[in-house]
Amino acid sequence: MLRADVGLVVRLILAFALWNVLALYLLPAYSKLLVPVAQWILDALHPHDAQFSFLADYPTVEWEVTRLSSALGAEQTSFRLLTYNLVLYLSALTALRARPLKRIGVLLATGLPVLWVFHLADVLLAVESKGVASYLRCLFQSC
Repeated sequence: MLRADVGLVVRLILAFALWNVLALYLLPAYSKLLVPVAQWILDALHPHDAQFSFLADYPTVEWEVTRLSSALGAEQTSFRLLTYNLVLYLSALTALRARPLKRIGVLLATGLPVLWVFHLADVLLAVESKGVASYLRCLFQSC
């Protein structure tokens, strides 16, 4: 029993290390799939009558907020921080010793789209909340 637990911990550590290295190469492409959709949603919604323009998507998501023709400033957040749970999910799937590969395939096919939608919402919330903070800071400091 103890040997199985140690084996699982070793597999988890190795899988985590592997996916962290792979993330260095995969996250830039993943950000190219995620950030344009976030831009499209923000363009359609115009939260707080503001215009959000993404300036960069990896390794930090950077955007500029404009409201009523006045720039409220640029903000940023780490893309890796927004998507860390993807590495954790893939590490757990890799470390599992599930015999039927079909089961892991089903977990990948259902889990990855759910994580993508979660990451999209996370980017939108980060951009919108920092945009509101920029607006309030500008409002009280007479930008």
